[in-house]
Amino acid sequence: MKSRLLNAFCAGVLLTGFAVESRAAFVTYTNQSDFQSAAGDLTVEDFESGLWLPGTKTQPVVNLGVSWTAGNELGATSAVFFSPFQAISSIDGSPEDSNDLITADLSGAVTAVGGYVYLGFTTGGVTLTAFDSSSVIIGNVTSAASSGWEFIGLISDTAIDVAQFESTSPPTSDDFALDDFQWSSAVPIPATVYLFASGLLGLIGLAKKWKA
Repeated sequence: MKSRLLNAFCAGVLLTGFAVESRAAFVTYTNQSDFQSAAGDLTVEDFESGLWLPGTKTQPVVNLGVSWTAGNELGATSAVFFSPFQAISSIDGSPEDSNDLITADLSGAVTAVGGYVYLGFTTGGVTLTAFDSSSVIIGNVTSAASSGWEFIGLISDTAIDVAQFESTSPPTSDDFALDDFQWSSAVPIPATVYLFASGLLGLIGLAKKWKA
């Protein structure tokens, strides 16, 4: 009887562990140093190549394996930048009836995305939202409202297919710039794996004790 109860308990814990593991886990960052420490090797798009000379761009713009589009017009600017000379922005259409939006369509198993957003033209912040290959939201992070550059980033245990930056301000005051977009394809070990493994080890020890 004791053995059957133990087996049933172990099976329940195993099923619970697998159910937890099936959900996407993510961590958000507003500090670039912390983000880089957790993400490992990063690829950085600083928008300085010839593709990004100031002006309106024909969409999409593809560089370093990333396809860029904007909700209205996609533009590159030298008026504001984080480093060294240029950034990109979503140029308002007419009428201004939707929030400014910049989308990065990523290739490969990207697990970390982030970038610097300039909020000097907005009354609010900018939200970074990560989507998987089925267009399901993995998670999001919103910058603080400020008059300068703010970093926002996200690391997930589920592959990120699309990263979207969207202003939280009203359409008439939602201009923002994006610079030093960065991503990593390193595969982090989810925290749920550690929890599951430690729980399983505990169950093995308990089983030995009950059989003794």
